[in-house]
Amino acid sequence: MLGAGVRVGYAEVAMLATVGHTRVVVYQRPRVAIVATGDEIVEFDQHPAPHQIRNSNAASLAVQVQRAGGVPQILGIARDTYESTRDQIRLGLEADLLLLSGGVSAGKYDLVEKVLAEFGAEFFFDRVKIQPGQPLVFGKVQGKVFFGLPGNPGSTMITFETIARAAIERAQGLREPSLPLLRARLTSPLRQKTGLTRFSTRDS
Repeated sequence: MLGAGVRVGYAEVAMLATVGHTRVVVYQRPRVAIVATGDEIVEFDQHPAPHQIRNSNAASLAVQVQRAGGVPQILGIARDTYESTRDQIRLGLEADLLLLSGGVSAGKYDLVEKVLAEFGAEFFFDRVKIQPGQPLVFGKVQGKVFFGLPGNPGSTMITFETIARAAIERAQGLREPSLPLLRARLTSPLRQKTGLTRFSTRDS
């Protein structure tokens, strides 16, 4: 028997078909807004100048959100101004959950936390002891959960998989969010900062 909090996959569909259940009650897939920040970012189809990069974080997050069961909505790039960041966050709050990439460190142009505070955000934490991905912001604003992920592409992927993914899965009623971890024996010593848990990605 299938209970609440179980993802309906191919095996579950086969079981439902076997017993003649043609309709079941499920959660609606959450809409997840994705906002990349920074003057150095250009859209996918644009040719970047030497000091610019294409918006790869939004592209990778869209795939990760989809794999987690959400519906990704890539919004415009939030430039390094208060007004632009505020406008994109306002649009993002129309979705069920907001993901921001970049703008959460301690630099002059890292405006995300300041703008979220203006919207009345409650911050649960703004740093985690993992590598990569220490500067990560998590909180709630206007009834919506948000994550401010680091701008480094590797950090963005890691922090989504280890932390943000669970929020999307829980929004779908999943009882036990997934965090697949692989164990492996190192062939050479690994040097890392003391007190930090080290992660790396492996696409599956």
